[in-house]
Amino acid sequence: MVCDANFHIFQRVFQCIAHETENTNLAGYTSFCIMRGLFEIYVTNGNINMYSASDLKKGLKIEIDGDPCMITNFEFSKPGKGQALYRCKIKNLITGNQFDKTYRSVEKVNRCALISRDFTFSYIDVDNYVFSDNETYEEAILNQELLGDLKNFIVDDMQVEILFHNDRALDITLPNFVEMVIAETEPGARGDTTTNVMKPAKLDNGYEINVPIFINEGDTIRIDTRTGTYADRVSKG
Repeated sequence: MVCDANFHIFQRVFQCIAHETENTNLAGYTSFCIMRGLFEIYVTNGNINMYSASDLKKGLKIEIDGDPCMITNFEFSKPGKGQALYRCKIKNLITGNQFDKTYRSVEKVNRCALISRDFTFSYIDVDNYVFSDNETYEEAILNQELLGDLKNFIVDDMQVEILFHNDRALDITLPNFVEMVIAETEPGARGDTTTNVMKPAKLDNGYEINVPIFINEGDTIRIDTRTGTYADRVSKG
């Protein structure tokens, strides 16, 4: 989009120059046209980094006072003959704080420059989880607070996506499913394959999960990392 916009701007500049080739003060006029074109590029690129109020919607990520934020709720209203109002509930993606903010139809809102990169899990350093960039091998360090319950499903060499804002890690996405081994549970009922009767079990990292009664210690199960729940049995121990 940026390249297309810049192409049309330069096209107008060169048309301007070509039209004035017979002008006796060509050099001065050419400089004027080039400067005007560069200014238009600057303005265009500036607008690209902004949303109009009419672009706002639930789930949209924006930047407020330098912090990445997300619109969690959105309501449009137009009081009489006045300007349209866009009332938003907003969550700060760094602090987790939520607040209300109202935009008028003429206002602009900063886009949030977010970058997602692929990483491989490397190792644990005390309370920090260290990941290696798949292309640059640069390390990203995420603490347990940021990871939350997801830390329980991270295994050696797992491929993940980490979301950054200005080189600061904001969020991590794991594969939808991970295979892990049951370390402790009550013996399963022989021959009983009922899946709607559950019992508690522990993984080797201490995480507790409910599994069907036929699961035994040593069994490998598949866990849905989005919900932290049992999906199915991969193999018997």
